[in-house]
Amino acid sequence: MLLGKKGLVFGVTNKNSIGWAVACAWRNAGADVSVVVQEDRFKSKLQGSCFTCDVTKDADLLKCKNEFVSTVGSHVDMIMHSIAYAPKESLRGNLMDCTREDFATTMDISVFSFLAIARAFHPLMSENSSLMCMTYDGSARTVPGYGLMGPAKAALETCTRYLAMELGTHGIRVNGISAGPINTLAARGIANFHVMKENAKNKSPLGKNVSAGDVGDMAAFLASDASKSITGQILYVDAGHSIVK
Repeated sequence: MLLGKKGLVFGVTNKNSIGWAVACAWRNAGADVSVVVQEDRFKSKLQGSCFTCDVTKDADLLKCKNEFVSTVGSHVDMIMHSIAYAPKESLRGNLMDCTREDFATTMDISVFSFLAIARAFHPLMSENSSLMCMTYDGSARTVPGYGLMGPAKAALETCTRYLAMELGTHGIRVNGISAGPINTLAARGIANFHVMKENAKNKSPLGKNVSAGDVGDMAAFLASDASKSITGQILYVDAGHSIVK
């Protein structure tokens, strides 16, 4: 399905992360996939081509792009943004109590980085390339314990639609995947995450939680020619939980 295509996944931390599941799904479909980590210490836990990049620094993004071109090639067919961060304090208590600094940090890492990656790498993408990001239903409704990440995901989804409009003239598709609760390193920073996960399982029409592999399957579809007319969308992989009040 992705034979001959090249992919890049930002935000991999370990082999339990959603980003890694996406990389594996792309590889299993025949693609040549590289991953991007924040720090060198993550590299020892992973396999394959791996780059280091602090997405809050434009110089790092440029360096990552140049390294990709010199070692992999001058073209990339699909990019996944699987990056989210909020200081722990902003995931507790009331949203209006978050600090200006925490708000700016969260938006920079969780949202602006998607725009920065698009700006840096879109010259390497061509007709029917696919850019995508990870989001969550806390963008559209309040979720206890999700705090500042709710507004961040809402902003990310809006950026997805605007990027789809702007990059559509280049033939680049931009979509988001909204996944149900998955036990990742980032998710463990959410208060009472286990309760959120159990509620999703009990209330979803399919009566189950989704896995990182389920997300990988959707990402493989969005990277394939089968989704060539889909852009600007948020696609839910949550066992139907988002349709239940």
